[in-house]
Amino acid sequence: ELEEFFERTTKTFKESVSKIEGIQVAMDAFPTKVASSTQECEVQIRQLVGQSKEEIKKESLRVVESISSNARAVADDEAKRSIGEVVNSVIAAAKGDFQVWTEGVLAGMRSSMIGHRHPVDAVS
Repeated sequence: ELEEFFERTTKTFKESVSKIEGIQVAMDAFPTKVASSTQECEVQIRQLVGQSKEEIKKESLRVVESISSNARAVADDEAKRSIGEVVNSVIAAAKGDFQVWTEGVLAGMRSSMIGHRHPVDAVS
């Protein structure tokens, strides 16, 4: 019975020593795991920051392009409106000039027709 007790105690002692050694190995590895985990987190954070910067750059570029496009559209509309106003003014001036010229030509034709009547025409 004493021998049996001794064997159980020895077995329990060996198991305890084995467990303590396992705990020691885990404790020794813990700082390395923490450091590795920290490095992994730092890498992930850097990747996320890099992705965020890229997304911000892309969005900024898109906004600038949108603003540029809108500004060009407004400038084009303004230029078309200005050109339309100029063309309408030129047309109006040309109409006025043509009307004055036409009236002058017609007046000249009337006066030349009146001045060139033959005496026979005057009697009739």
